[in-house]
Amino acid sequence: MDAKEEERRRTLFQLFDSIEQRGGTLFILGDFFDFWFEYPGYIHPALKEVVTRLLQVRDRGVEIHYIGGNHDFWVRDLILREEAMYFYPDHIAFTAGEDAADGGIRFYLCHGDGLLKNDHGYRLMKKVLRNPLAIFGFRLLGPSWGYRLGEKANNRSRHNYTVMLPYLQRDADEMMVWQAGRLSEGYDICIMGHIHYPELRQEASKSRLLLGDWVVPNHRYYALWDSDGIQRIQI
Repeated sequence: MDAKEEERRRTLFQLFDSIEQRGGTLFILGDFFDFWFEYPGYIHPALKEVVTRLLQVRDRGVEIHYIGGNHDFWVRDLILREEAMYFYPDHIAFTAGEDAADGGIRFYLCHGDGLLKNDHGYRLMKKVLRNPLAIFGFRLLGPSWGYRLGEKANNRSRHNYTVMLPYLQRDADEMMVWQAGRLSEGYDICIMGHIHYPELRQEASKSRLLLGDWVVPNHRYYALWDSDGIQRIQI
């Protein structure tokens, strides 16, 4: 593990501590892991510390809701067998805040992969990757070959991400328009990840939020909702 990864984990675990102290609920909007595929009785050595810490958060009373991302949709097997951890393939919609005059604040949370207008190829690939037959076939490869292929895909994704950095604002603007559509349906707060570009736009009582990522230091944000409303916090 290199120094940058050590620093990211230290910061993540500090955030976990904060959630535990607040008695809050944790929502993970996908791509929490660079790559995850579950093989019976096997967790990749590089991921064990993070998985252990996540389960500790659960054991200390924090309810965890996990939306599958394009890197870690297959984490559902781990999540679904753990009490107080809930998995969602695409999005979560819920109402919170019982004191609100209109009956509560309506949230729409999603990862966001496949929503860009020009993502035609990815939308097809997403259907293949989530197909039960494809998942069964990948499981037959075993953890050694499976994670080797996953690492190659990650390296390609990191390269593509570097190439796309100058265009992230454009993609963020498109996703903000998409989020505006959810607000027009009656939701009050829409939050998503995937785009790797942090942005918050608020109009009156409505909020649209992109979470950014934890790879580029100045993109490292999380969202906090409490009695003061929605906040975007950089760490």
